[in-house]
Amino acid sequence: MTTAILYLWAVLLGLALGSFVNVLVLRDDDRSSIITGRSRCPACRHPLAWYDLIPLLSFAVLGGRCRYCKKPISWQYPLVEAVAAALSVFSFWYGVIDRGSWLLAAGLAASLMLLLTVSAIDISRMEVPVEYCVAGGVIGGAVLSLTGVHSWVSMLEGLAAGAGIILAVMLGWRLFFHQDGMGEGDIWVAGAIGAILGYPLVLVGLLTAVLLGAIIGVAALGLSKKSLQTAIPFGPFLAAGLVLSLWIGNSFLQWYGWAS
Repeated sequence: MTTAILYLWAVLLGLALGSFVNVLVLRDDDRSSIITGRSRCPACRHPLAWYDLIPLLSFAVLGGRCRYCKKPISWQYPLVEAVAAALSVFSFWYGVIDRGSWLLAAGLAASLMLLLTVSAIDISRMEVPVEYCVAGGVIGGAVLSLTGVHSWVSMLEGLAAGAGIILAVMLGWRLFFHQDGMGEGDIWVAGAIGAILGYPLVLVGLLTAVLLGAIIGVAALGLSKKSLQTAIPFGPFLAAGLVLSLWIGNSFLQWYGWAS
C-alpha cells in the first residue's frame, strides 16, 4: 500500500473520529449517554439518519442547515471533523513515517482526539472534563514512553512541570490581581500535555500555548468589544502547543542548546 493511500486512510479515519468527538461534546453538554440513543438535531430533536451524519459532506450538502427543521447547524461540527482529520494525518506522520511505529501513531491519535474533545468542551462551556484529560495524558505519555520517544522519568517530570507551572501561575495571578487568571481545569490539561511531551519539551509546549493565547486574545480585543476581563478558554491553546511541540519542538531545543 502506497504512502499516499495510507495518508488517505488517515484522513478518512480522522473524519470518522471527529464525528465521534462531536458526539462526545454534544452528549457531554446535555448529559446524555454516548452509548445508547440516536443522534438528534439539537434544535428540533429529530433523529438523524446515517446520511445526515457523513463527516463534512452532510454539512456541505445540507447547506449548513438541519434537513428537518432548517435551523442552522453549528460550525463546530465540520470544524471539529476537519481538525480531527488533520490530527489523524499528523499522528500517522509522526508515528509511522517519522518513527516507524504503528503503536505510536495509534496511541498518539487516541490521545489527541481526547484532547480535541477537551478543547471543544472548553470552548463550548468553559469547563474542562477531567476524565478526558487524564485518559489523554495516560495514553499519550505511556505510548511515547513505551516506544522510546522519551523515558518514563521524563514523562513524570513533564507531568509535574506542566501542572506545577500552570498552578504557580494561577496562584500568583490570584495573589497579585485578586481574581482568577485561568481555571483549575487548565492544570489538568497542562499535566496531560506534560506527560505526553516529557521534560524539557513541555516547556516549549507551555511557551507556545502562552504565545498563541496572547496573539488570539489581543486579536479578539481588537476585533470585538471584549474586555481584558473576558474569559478565554486556555485549554485549546495548550493542546495546540502540544501538537506544535511534537512537530518542531525538539528542533527549537537543539537550536537553543537543550536537546531532549
